[in-house]
Amino acid sequence: MDGTVASSPESGKQRFADLVRLHAQKTKFITREQEIKLLEEGLNRHNLSLADSRNIVRGVADEMSVTLERDVDGAATAILKNFAAKRKNKIRKGEFEQAAAFYRIQSDGALSEGEVRRRVKAIMQSHDMKPKRSGMLRTRRWYRSIKEA
Repeated sequence: MDGTVASSPESGKQRFADLVRLHAQKTKFITREQEIKLLEEGLNRHNLSLADSRNIVRGVADEMSVTLERDVDGAATAILKNFAAKRKNKIRKGEFEQAAAFYRIQSDGALSEGEVRRRVKAIMQSHDMKPKRSGMLRTRRWYRSIKEA
């Protein structure tokens, strides 16, 4: 024996799961960029398939109560689509605030208020949802005042 350890597929999966657990201990919210880096790590360094890497990331996230950004985006999109279906693809300010509150709660304080609002606005823009006028002067200032990423 030359002292090297044979790397089996199961040990690669276990090592990758341990890496994801270590990452999950640092944060309770994994952004898309962080998830992609973890998936690349599984593919490149641990010789896992994309499906195996994704399943391990999802399993560890569930096990450690860590939220994935793509899950929150999907749920927030569904909430906004439900609101938009009521009135010609327009979102009221109060509905926007409800979606932002949901996003904030799901991100477990990992994102600032401004970042949450930017992300919800980006979801609206990517799905061609428009802000509904509000206030005494019936403007969309509430929406325009949200800085773009």
